[in-house]
Amino acid sequence: MPAATHALDCRLYRAGLALCPAAFQREYGAQMAEDFAEALGEVSTATDRIAIWRLRAEYGFDLFRTFGVQWLRSRLPLVGLAALVITLTVVEALANFVVKRSTFVLPADLANADLIGLLILATVSVFIVASTICITLWAAPSVGRSSRRRR
Repeated sequence: MPAATHALDCRLYRAGLALCPAAFQREYGAQMAEDFAEALGEVSTATDRIAIWRLRAEYGFDLFRTFGVQWLRSRLPLVGLAALVITLTVVEALANFVVKRSTFVLPADLANADLIGLLILATVSVFIVASTICITLWAAPSVGRSSRRRR
């Protein structure tokens, strides 16, 4: 196996490790990257391309599984989901309140009716994204503190 391909495989594996939570990276990232490079070095001496692809698939699957498990253990996806649900509930309540209180009708003969409808949709979407980010940032520090107390 050419050295350039070996280096690229190692860089891609380290990039995959960078997607894992920071605490996991600090504790296990260097050792996992070293193990991958060592295993790749052992397999690269063989001329069997199937063995190289088998190793890539094995470590790739393991990295994918580790990524999912570690993020679920960090509970941050749960915080993001809760933030999204809260935000959507608030937006729905506000929309119901506004619709009941006002008689906003988009004129059918308006030349830019599609553009105005798209602008309203974009505004609501930005509000949902911003609210979700705010609630996640508000709740995320408490997740980190609770996991540190248990140790």
